[in-house]
Amino acid sequence: MLGIRACEPGDMPALHALGRRADGLFAAHGYPQIAEAPETPFAEFRAFLESDPCLVATWSDPDRPCDGGGRAIGFAVAGPFAGVFYLRELSVDPDFGRRGVGSSLLEAVAGLARAKGFDALALSTFRDVPFNAPFYARRGFAELDPAAAPAALGERFFSEVPAGVDPARRILMLRRL
Repeated sequence: MLGIRACEPGDMPALHALGRRADGLFAAHGYPQIAEAPETPFAEFRAFLESDPCLVATWSDPDRPCDGGGRAIGFAVAGPFAGVFYLRELSVDPDFGRRGVGSSLLEAVAGLARAKGFDALALSTFRDVPFNAPFYARRGFAELDPAAAPAALGERFFSEVPAGVDPARRILMLRRL
């Protein structure tokens, strides 16, 4: 059974490992430098998770009610930035891909943004990776030209381009809530 809840300190080691496994998927889509990048030090990852609201997707086996509320199978980190709610990362355990986990996390982030008074959700992602821009486009996101975006949002877009990646392979996207 899928659940979404706020991140707890005890989740962080599992999320650290999960994020690394999810990064491995990029090698098959033309971005081996992401899959092969050095692991983010745990202290830096923890600070990232604590920098903005973090939601965790959990999976509980109904046949094992003693599993303590389920294991972490995905997470999303998002928060206010430049007048929008900005999705900094959404990662799903590859073993749970294509099961609605990412969509559920995304909708939970959108609900959190609305509850905090925001009317838009923004992100930057890879243009041509199926679980990136096409995934978000199917969920109501549209391309936003970084040059037409508020200056801080455009700057953030360019700062998030991974080393060695052509910025044209990235896309800034916005969804009205």
